[in-house]
Amino acid sequence: MTATLARDICCAFAGYRRLYSDRWRSWGSGAGVRLALIDSGIDPQHLKPAAASRIVARRCFGEAQDVTEYQDADAAIHGTLCAAIVLELAPACELVDCCVTRSHRIDAQALAAAIEWVSGPGGGAKVINISVGTQRYENIAPLRSACIAAASRGAVIVAACANNGAPSMPSAFDDVIAVESLDLGRNGRWCRRRTPGNRFFMHGGTSRPRTLRGADAKAEAGQYPAMSGNSGAAAAFSAQVARLISTHRIDAAAVCDAMTKYAAGSV
Repeated sequence: MTATLARDICCAFAGYRRLYSDRWRSWGSGAGVRLALIDSGIDPQHLKPAAASRIVARRCFGEAQDVTEYQDADAAIHGTLCAAIVLELAPACELVDCCVTRSHRIDAQALAAAIEWVSGPGGGAKVINISVGTQRYENIAPLRSACIAAASRGAVIVAACANNGAPSMPSAFDDVIAVESLDLGRNGRWCRRRTPGNRFFMHGGTSRPRTLRGADAKAEAGQYPAMSGNSGAAAAFSAQVARLISTHRIDAAAVCDAMTKYAAGSV
């Protein structure tokens, strides 16, 4: 690992934004990196025009192919808020919108189909963010196979852990980077792996990203909930991975190796 890459990992994940503020702003916009967001869909009308223009492809899977109406407000805005966090941190990345649900029900087969598509020639994603998951074990085998195949193609898969602390898929899989939210004040770090496997802890993202159209006024009116927790943390983590790939022109495997060394304390 080069000294510059090690420094940028500290900027991205160690909470050193004040110490390295100029460097943090100057490196990595995510340019040239395609990031897939597998979630409840992105509504470009809620994004500022510059942010909405970064959506380069869209596709629905599972129930989202047949159901067009959202069952509740949280499901309707969840994917859009995750997209806003990604574009706040990596504004030049190319965003692929994969809608797998219009509710809080997540189907493993829909997730598998989305992962297979975005990691293949049709999607071409280098980073796959999944801020949803399932704790049901039906049809898990295809989802597991899709994650293995995507990783073998060189994609970095980042998935949010379940908020209730119980195992969820795909975050529990070995080929997936699992992310949990970490309070910004704890140990002064954004991200530090403290458990076996590929689990990281990170600050829960930008509470109300400026990439949202009229974010401040609508937040005050209660129209945009504050985005935090594991979903926001995973989105922020994925954006930083995209920035690292963009800046250092390295592949996904090299990024994962560098982050693992950092998390183990060897950087």
